[in-house]
Amino acid sequence: MSFEINWPHGMYPETELSPRVEYVEYEGMLQFLANGLLDASFIHWCQMFLFGHRLKNATQVAYFNTQRITGKECEENLPSVKEHLVEVYKLHEGKKYFLAPFLYSRHWVLFIVSPSERKGWILDSTYLKGKKNKSHYSLTNAIETSFGGRFTWKMVKCKQQEGSWECGFLVVRNMFEFVISRQFGFPNNMWNDTTDITGVEIDKLVENIMCQFFAAVFNDKSKN
Repeated sequence: MSFEINWPHGMYPETELSPRVEYVEYEGMLQFLANGLLDASFIHWCQMFLFGHRLKNATQVAYFNTQRITGKECEENLPSVKEHLVEVYKLHEGKKYFLAPFLYSRHWVLFIVSPSERKGWILDSTYLKGKKNKSHYSLTNAIETSFGGRFTWKMVKCKQQEGSWECGFLVVRNMFEFVISRQFGFPNNMWNDTTDITGVEIDKLVENIMCQFFAAVFNDKSKN
């Protein structure tokens, strides 16, 4: 089961053939509240919230739709992924950073992309254990081929996960933190903490950030 929510005007290119309605799965909300692996509809909901409710006019940030750029899409429908990347970039060409939560093999990673500088930063909560680099992600190839050449990629020293489900929470936390407090000083104020996230920290994320998110979104929905 799911509920409908409109993504904010101006977030993505709009045509008569691309309705603004998104469907958020109730199961995704339950996974968030019960410490589960977050699904793409919930992560996209967070993107919509940040675009519509946080620093909308005073921001350097735009968003690639996480549901359009998954690992599966990159592997099976690369032309569509590249079309989305280019169209969103053209719409928000004045923005410096594009946030791209990326799901592959049931694992969430956050990409911060600066096409104008041909740079990208990858926040992966298993990169230390997996000894990962840019070649581990099909999205890096999609981005480079979309924008016509090689990018400089940096693996960010970010919080790591101990279990198998915390990655989505870390992507949400890092997105909110980047938009609210890091974007204007970035990359000089880069993350530099590779300790494992704790259950207490995840509980604080839910309590201190996401309660505001739920209140704002449902308040807006009640006005429609």
